[in-house]
This record gives sequence, C-alpha cells and structure tokens, in this order.
Amino acid sequence: MFYRASYCASKLANVLHARELSRRMAAEGHQVTAVSLHPGVIATELARNMLDAHWALKATEPFLKPVVSLFLRTPYEGAQTTLFAATAPMQPWGSDVSAAGATDVVAGEYYADCARKVNPHSQAYSDTVAAELWAYSEGVTGWSAQAAAPVRARGAKMQQG
Repeated sequence: MFYRASYCASKLANVLHARELSRRMAAEGHQVTAVSLHPGVIATELARNMLDAHWALKATEPFLKPVVSLFLRTPYEGAQTTLFAATAPMQPWGSDVSAAGATDVVAGEYYADCARKVNPHSQAYSDTVAAELWAYSEGVTGWSAQAAAPVRARGAKMQQG
C-alpha cells in the first residue's frame, strides 16, 4: 500500500510541476508548453532485478511472467502518448481547455492514452498547491528561479545576437 501512495504522490507532483512550469514560463513571456503524461505500464527491462528480491517471486516467475505480459504495453505502444504530446498542436497556458481540439495539447495538463485526462486528482488543478510544491522544491534543491535569472538573460542575449 505504501508503494501505491508514494507512486500516486510522485505522479501528482509531476502534474503540479508541469502546471507551475507552464504558468511561470507564460508569465515571463516564453512560449513553452509543459505537460505531464502517463505512458502506461510498459514491458521493459526496468523490473528485471525485482524477481531476485524475494524467493517467492523468483519461484513464480515461469507462471506469472506470461500472464503479466498480457497486460503490458510494448515500448512502441508506450511511446505513443509521449510522441503525441511532443508533436500535437500546442495551446498556451491559460487556454480554454474545453475549446481545445481533441488533438491539441494544452500547457499544464495531464495526458494518457494520447488524450487529456479529464479527472485527475482534485489537487492536480490547484495553482496554490503547485506554487507551494515549486517553493518546496527550490528549498530542497537549493535552486531558485531568481538565482537562474542571470543565466537566462545571457541565453536570451545569445539568441538575439
């Protein structure tokens, strides 16, 4: 149960971070679209060492692996939502989500199965919680947007000149 709660909290943090990043970039006049997405459960080698963690898992591998694999996506299938988010027409932060087309990607939104998820966690749309998470992250990492301002200014000058 702890694993599921931690996983859900990390997904919520991804959604909130994308929303806050989109909001901040728009406020600074940048045309950047940040979204979060769930590619699905993919049949990769990511869990290859998990079976060694417990003898019971190792013992049941020959029986469980074929059954579990029926419910997993291939890496190709898993890449589709990421490709959709990277190539679809983008709608900037603050766009009317209900007016966006089915093939549009709206800044700050959450996507799965090549579509916008309509009802993620209730806190996923909280701009207050997103700003609090951003501030907490700055404190934990020691990084702040203000500290990075000179670097961004140099980058803007390089693009202009």
